[in-house]
Amino acid sequence: MGKRILVQINCYFDLFIFLGLINKEYDKFEISLLAPIDLIENLDQKFLKYFYKVEKFDPKVKNLLSFKSLIASIKLSIWCYKNKKKYCAIFFGAYRNEITSILTKHFYKKSTLITIKQGVDIPYKSYQSFKNLKTLHDYIYFKFFGFSSFSRARLKPVNKNSYKNDYFFSILKWDKDPFQKKNIYTIGTNNALMKDHSKFILPNLKKINPYNKYHKNGILIIGERTPMTPYWEMSQEIIFKKLLFYIKNEFPEEQLFLRPRKRLTVNKFYAFLNPILLDSQQAFDEQLNKLRPKIVVSVKSTASKVAAYYGYNSLLLYKCLDLKKKELLHLNYLFADGSPVKIPENKKNLISTMKNIEEFKDNYKKEDYFDFNNFFK
Repeated sequence: MGKRILVQINCYFDLFIFLGLINKEYDKFEISLLAPIDLIENLDQKFLKYFYKVEKFDPKVKNLLSFKSLIASIKLSIWCYKNKKKYCAIFFGAYRNEITSILTKHFYKKSTLITIKQGVDIPYKSYQSFKNLKTLHDYIYFKFFGFSSFSRARLKPVNKNSYKNDYFFSILKWDKDPFQKKNIYTIGTNNALMKDHSKFILPNLKKINPYNKYHKNGILIIGERTPMTPYWEMSQEIIFKKLLFYIKNEFPEEQLFLRPRKRLTVNKFYAFLNPILLDSQQAFDEQLNKLRPKIVVSVKSTASKVAAYYGYNSLLLYKCLDLKKKELLHLNYLFADGSPVKIPENKKNLISTMKNIEEFKDNYKKEDYFDFNNFFK
């Protein structure tokens, strides 16, 4: 029996990133998965073949006013207590969230804690700390269930209405960080434009989808929160629609597909394109690799970055939209990790990119992909 390892994920993105890291059989490791109930129930079971055992949990935990959430927190804590001496290492799909805090309370100093994040962190000096009722609620909650609570901060400059944009500009910071710096990794390559304290690792997603070299089926548009950024104005909407019209006209023979973001995308915003709507419930990676699009397009979705790692021609349009400086700062760090996604600077650059679009050329060598064994060296 090899080393017992637990991989804890919160979403499909986490799962497929780890699959890109453990895409072959390892005699040295016995890898188990801990994942949300609904994710496991809706997933094609073929993606679970690399895991020795699959454990499920209810992710709706952090609410002291909900009996159901308290029960979920207690059940997860009991599971952790029973298994706290079982694993030599725990891998987390999220660096800073409530599930990570619950698990680290029980596994801290008993297992090696390793986390994988996406995007380069903006220096913390660019943020301003703040407190609200959630801060008090979370402090009490984590006193009972977690290793540590989190402080909150907003990207400067901050004004009295900044709370409205917390979904975009705010971050969490551990009050007491359980992770050693050497065990914090960022998905990306050494071609990254910016760096923080973490190390870059490149999962081999192409091993999950070895047939992507045959892709030529339409244009996939990633639906996002509508409106897409905190300071979104009609001028951005006009520019964005013109860019989509241009892409559509450049490839008139290609069918357009729209993958909306559940409960956040207003589908009628894209109605002028007459796209085929895809199921937002289906795992993006699974959907992407069945569709095999010629091009993947979004304003600022990390799904575009994921598609590029799979080997699809992928575009981000946010630099073409005259966004505010603060919005660009956030997005430039998020996409500064050296992924092969194309980010045109303006419409002229987009036109040049589209005219020279071609099948993705794999510039990665075998040694560029991260070897799972290196986590333990």
